[in-house]
Amino acid sequence: DGIIPLLEIAHIGPVLDDGECLGAVHLCFGVGLPEGAAGDFGHFHIVGHEPVIHDTDLLGFSDGGNIALLFALRHPERVRRLILNSANLFPEGLCGWLHESFLQSYEEACASDEPDAPYKAALLELMINEPHIDPAELSALTMPTLVIAGDQDIVAFEHTLLITASIPNARLAIVPGGHDVANRHPAVFNAAVRAFFEETEGSEEESV
Repeated sequence: DGIIPLLEIAHIGPVLDDGECLGAVHLCFGVGLPEGAAGDFGHFHIVGHEPVIHDTDLLGFSDGGNIALLFALRHPERVRRLILNSANLFPEGLCGWLHESFLQSYEEACASDEPDAPYKAALLELMINEPHIDPAELSALTMPTLVIAGDQDIVAFEHTLLITASIPNARLAIVPGGHDVANRHPAVFNAAVRAFFEETEGSEEESV
């Protein structure tokens, strides 16, 4: 009693040609990238535990938030409540300076002969080019949703507002901090998530 089944997904990582997931997200999510390239977020798959994801409170951070969003769109019957922490619908949703930084880092990784350079290049290419989620699609999400970000986040504030406005039952929480607010200010972040759970307790059945 009192324990909330919560599945958390954090950053993703590319799956190379041999199927080895070099950057598996927290718990059980990964991304399948065709031919070892950055590919499309639409190719994501669940590693090993898809059957157990039912009636779940799903929290995704950053790229993990994008995956959580895609999962909720494809399997809404499996998600009880959705928490999107610093997610983005398309690359332009990030602050402009960050996109330029990614481009520079990508060029440096491509020119590097370091052993992990191909992995870094693939991950950066993914962040530069993905995802591509139409805001209009979010109207299909009926589960209670919390959109939460830091007031100094690398996701543009206007983009976070767009996500919130596009989901019918979404609540918005802007908390003090940056992109990693959950790590640096866990008390503030957890309080916002806990308040969301308390406010929506029982309402998830009504949204089905």
